[in-house]
Formats: sequence, C-alpha cells, structure tokens
Amino acid sequence: LLDAPQPGAGLVVHNKLLTYQDKRYRYDAFGRLIEKRSAKRGLQRFGYDAESRLIEVRNKNGSVVRMTYDPLGRRIEKTEHAPHGYPLGETRFTWDGLRLLQEHRHQQTSLYLYEDEGYEPLARVDGTGPLQK
Repeated sequence: LLDAPQPGAGLVVHNKLLTYQDKRYRYDAFGRLIEKRSAKRGLQRFGYDAESRLIEVRNKNGSVVRMTYDPLGRRIEKTEHAPHGYPLGETRFTWDGLRLLQEHRHQQTSLYLYEDEGYEPLARVDGTGPLQK
C-alpha cells in the first residue's frame, strides 16, 4: 500500500521539513527555521525579531544579510555585507498599502502590477536607471 521513500525525498515531522535532497533544516521552539545546511551554501543561520520577522541570515563564508521592516511589518530594506562588514548591496522595497509596488537594487527597479482589488502580482516590469520619485 505504501511505497518506499524516494531518494532525495523530504522528511517532514510535526509539520516541519527536516531534510530535502542534500539539505538539512533545524527549527526553534516557535517553529521558525534557524539553520539550513546544504552542499551548495554550507551552513546558514537565521535570526528573528520579537514579532517573528526574519531580520538576519548569516552564511558559512561570514557574509550577513539583514532585513528592516516598517511599523506595519512590511520589509522595506535588505542589506548584504561581506564577512568584515563591507557593504555588498542594498535592496529597497516600496509599498502601496499592503501590496509590494517596487524593488530597487543596483540602479535597477522592478515594478509590480496587480488587478484593481488584488494582492497577488500579475506581472513584474524590470527597468534600469535612477529611481523616479
């Protein structure tokens, strides 16, 4: 009746993915992902704020990605830093209510398009050049 597990298939215990292909996952007492190990990226550690928002990703090579949120809980900035703190990049997010309107990174802006009353993007338009305000 039951097939044998497939090679590389994921293992889910208590609604948490523990393994999938070459990846291994660990969670904290709140069910938040705190570690991911993979052959490609090595060990990644994840940090959260008091509202369970992802605020930091630390990579095996020492690089760090940090997220910043506005008072409504919307992510407004993502910054990447080399192991010794040198800034590698920054992505800024612009919102229209609860809908993500734009992402801006390295002189490239992506605009998201929605149906009138929708919250799921229909399309993303990518462009280059300075951000228009």
